[in-house]
Amino acid sequence: MVKELADAKYTEEEMKERINAEKKLEAFQHLELGDPGIYERMKQLPSRRIIVTHLRPDILPPSIFQSKAKILVLVRKPKDTAVSYYHFCNKLPVMLSFASWDEYFADFMNGKLAWGPYFDHLVEWKKYINNERIMTISYKELK
Repeated sequence: MVKELADAKYTEEEMKERINAEKKLEAFQHLELGDPGIYERMKQLPSRRIIVTHLRPDILPPSIFQSKAKILVLVRKPKDTAVSYYHFCNKLPVMLSFASWDEYFADFMNGKLAWGPYFDHLVEWKKYINNERIMTISYKELK
């Protein structure tokens, strides 16, 4: 839904141009996933790029925050995140799977999962709560 909201910022002609460019470049799903050539392909996308990531702001290049880029931060309740990520991990063969919820939950609470502790993620983005170019929205607000 967030991608659809962000896509609404484009005119119909811009959307057609963007779709064609993404098809040609084999566009990526997330900034942190994919092959090393992802960054070169990203640079070739038309201006007003929509880049999706799970990264914390302290891991992103500082230039993002010095530019005119607008950022939409989508947050979930920790419980919802934990449940969703548990199912995600157990469905994908490339992810670490868990024998039980208890095993997973211990790792979730101790930040031993990919992308680190979810609570650190929230704390880092909260530092930007008053930045006029960064909007934080929750899944609940999208409904």
